[in-house]
Amino acid sequence: MADFYSILGVGRDASIKEIKDAYRRLARRYHPDVNPGDKSAEAKFKQINEAYHVLSDPKTRKDYEEFGENWRRAAQFRQAGAGAGRGPGGAEWFEPTGSRSFGGVEDILGRFGFGTPGRAGGFRTGFGEEQPFGFGGPAATRAAQEVLVEINLAEAFSGTTRLISFNREEPCASCGGTGRRGRGVCATCSGRGASARVVRLEVKIPAGIDEEGRVRIRPSEDAEIILAVSVKPDPRFRREGADLHTDVEVPYVDAILGGEVRVPTLTGQIALKIPPGTSSGKTFRIAGRGMPRMGGGDPGSLFARVAVSVPESVTEEERALIQRLRGMRNGTGVR
Repeated sequence: MADFYSILGVGRDASIKEIKDAYRRLARRYHPDVNPGDKSAEAKFKQINEAYHVLSDPKTRKDYEEFGENWRRAAQFRQAGAGAGRGPGGAEWFEPTGSRSFGGVEDILGRFGFGTPGRAGGFRTGFGEEQPFGFGGPAATRAAQEVLVEINLAEAFSGTTRLISFNREEPCASCGGTGRRGRGVCATCSGRGASARVVRLEVKIPAGIDEEGRVRIRPSEDAEIILAVSVKPDPRFRREGADLHTDVEVPYVDAILGGEVRVPTLTGQIALKIPPGTSSGKTFRIAGRGMPRMGGGDPGSLFARVAVSVPESVTEEERALIQRLRGMRNGTGVR
């Protein structure tokens, strides 16, 4: 089994932010939607997803550090009072509570009353009941999967849908979920009894989602997905919560005499009256033209800041009129 840290290309002391940045970079590169029909990219995407979902959660990361590829069974090993498995470095190890050594993971589970791996990627307890150790279920240790979703500001305004891909663990087809092939460990699933499958799902992004919002969904009873939504910057607007800010150019003549300009919004342009004597930097608040609020209530406002525009060149007639105006303003007459 490949080392999760190596898959993401980060060190073992990597911070959560470094792990997340590495995941986002690799996910964009190997996502099935970017590589349609590329089986190698799909397999790599599965590995990236699993590595991120384990290492981004402090609990599962600790389990992985301690038990390696058997991190899903960490609770059972701790309950039994012993640690066993294959660590991230690849070496098999076992620290029994007594002096006697045991064999593989199945032997450990059997000796401590947990039985052998059961069907469908679970393990059979000593009490005749089967508990899942994979994704979901009452005894699951796996954290909710986080899927990166990128949208634009207009989509955040109106709400949208996305087709996402995530890993779902299912019984290993090679061993039927037992984790065994004959008398040995199943090479396909490394004895886990489960294998990952990429699942695609259409999800809804609610209107008014924050710039780095998170949406929790449950596509089934045994699955939980967290959508990490990233809203791309819009060159026309700067967002502050539910409010939007934009700059609007006002010709210098309209700034002096008053006039009307067109202001962009996320639903089209609107007219804004400019009173006479408007200076550059003056801001107008347009209520209800900002972003909707996810929790309900009135939408935010749009703040339009005036940027007085001055032409780079003027005609001779315009120059003469401006010079006359300057003379009148200075009280010296026409110059």
